[in-house]
Amino acid sequence: MCDCIKVTYQVKYGEITSVNSYVNEEGIYTFNLYVGEEYVEVEIINGGEGTWLLYTNGLLSGSLTTDGCPIGSNWDLEPAGTFEYFTTEECDPKTITYSTVSQGWNSFWSFVPDWMSELNNVFYSFSSGDLWEHNINPIRNSFYDNRYKSKIKTIFNASPLENKLFKNICINSNESWSAYINTNLQSAETPYTYFVEKEGFWYAYIRNIDNTISVKSISTQGVGNTTLVTVVGGIATIAFNFNIDKTSISIGDKIYKKSGSSLVFLGDIVNISDSSINISFSTVPIAGDFIVCVKNSQVESYGVRGVYMDVRLENDSTDEVELFSLSSTAFKSFQ
Repeated sequence: MCDCIKVTYQVKYGEITSVNSYVNEEGIYTFNLYVGEEYVEVEIINGGEGTWLLYTNGLLSGSLTTDGCPIGSNWDLEPAGTFEYFTTEECDPKTITYSTVSQGWNSFWSFVPDWMSELNNVFYSFSSGDLWEHNINPIRNSFYDNRYKSKIKTIFNASPLENKLFKNICINSNESWSAYINTNLQSAETPYTYFVEKEGFWYAYIRNIDNTISVKSISTQGVGNTTLVTVVGGIATIAFNFNIDKTSISIGDKIYKKSGSSLVFLGDIVNISDSSINISFSTVPIAGDFIVCVKNSQVESYGVRGVYMDVRLENDSTDEVELFSLSSTAFKSFQ
């Protein structure tokens, strides 16, 4: 799904007195704003691959992404310093705010107002014709009677030229968070229930996503080509003309066969002998099939491998949550 992005200037002191906009032949959108007598120029430049680069007074101050959707030109500027970008596809709105004090785009918000304003140090917004006062609702992550999650995304990229094994996640927070992890090689999920609190820090080992298969993971092992398959009742015996390496497979592991570029599930291992495997099958292989053994992708996790680790934290608490730091233990991978 593509993004609709509404960008709103959040002015701490003063009011936006005028806004001018134009686009040049190179496709650079320029917005000239005056906050009282202060001049602010914002340039929005196509960075390619669904990314817009934001320059404020000539300095790179942030970026917007449209989830890989085609870059369009439908920018709609509103008088109060709000402008929107829409793709031609269905959109999931976002709001980001620019602070003239910090000279940067400082926050992403889930709510999308029709209008935003500050009066006597009180922040108001309009939605569907209703007036809302902000920062008075005791229920956090609630806007216009809709609930949202807090989301924070960061990346670990120390020693960027080396493959690393990321073992765990440590969160310095007053509450546990759920972590969704991606590297250039693997993915993992660590729900908030996996974290254990120790002296104010929340620790969890990184585990692969359950029931997922990665041929790059050590939990996936090739067995070899079968020479004979026999079926008795609900049990299939898969025989090989060599001794099986029983150190890499176990009872309870899942068996697949290679079919083109994909794997087809056959069944669970119920017994192993020197040169055969017994499975409770859902699909019966045939002689010549290449057999692959996959351990429980979650239980047999050893962390995730990759050059970098992208981490997205989510929390849906209705109370105030503080997050101070995020860390991970990693070491060079020699796999």
